[in-house]
Amino acid sequence: MTTAPDPRSDASRPSTNAPRSRPDAVRARTDASGRIILGPTVLAHWRPAASMGLPLLAVPLSTMVAASAPGIRTLSWELSAHLPFWAAQLIEFAAAWAVTWAVTALLALAVLALTNPHARFAPASGTVSLRPGPFARGQRVPLEQILRIDADPRRQGSTDIWYRPADAAAEPARITVPFSGWDDASFDGIRALAAAASVGPVPGPRAQEMAALLRASRTRDNRAMARSLGMGWRPEWQDPSAFEAALDDARRSAGRTTGRGADRTARREPRG
Repeated sequence: MTTAPDPRSDASRPSTNAPRSRPDAVRARTDASGRIILGPTVLAHWRPAASMGLPLLAVPLSTMVAASAPGIRTLSWELSAHLPFWAAQLIEFAAAWAVTWAVTALLALAVLALTNPHARFAPASGTVSLRPGPFARGQRVPLEQILRIDADPRRQGSTDIWYRPADAAAEPARITVPFSGWDDASFDGIRALAAAASVGPVPGPRAQEMAALLRASRTRDNRAMARSLGMGWRPEWQDPSAFEAALDDARRSAGRTTGRGADRTARREPRG
């Protein structure tokens, strides 16, 4: 569980004299006003589904469309008079699939347009804004009120932007940017904001951060395995290959011990 920083602590407030390091190779998206887009745009969110998921979904649905759409049935009858039956059926299925894919893709685009959050960072004014939907009321936070940015590079992850409310006695609040690691450009928007806010280390590129997460996850798994086998953890086992070698040695040692124990038991058994 994430612990909110104390807004009354001087250590949690951004320093105006701190150097503002710029992340390398930032390719964040910008809108027509020059604001940096935090997270994916509607089209970036929609494109993978339209190109991969929905075409597959349209295959089983196209049979129902072909049976119920009069225009497609008429096309099939007209083609069957000039083409072999199998060719007419193939064209009928292709037409039904194309219609089904187009309709489902447009419906998905409309749903995303109504639900995709509108998160922007305006470098010129130094403000971060988030609107959950096109008709929802948005939030605006100046850069100087930002306390911490918990960047999440995972595709389904969310980045929390903690800030100090106008009331200094109030608890820290946060803005959540969903799907912050949807793609490299989505995460680069978070990186650009972190560099401008200067409230902590600027995250690296998304691929680099994902590699670090995978290494940390593997280390946790290796620690749990070592604990279950009664092996004390060693710093050099942060390298997965070193841990695998130590694990193989432990297994071979356990196998030799088990084999010697079985031999002793066999020698002690009386012969019939």
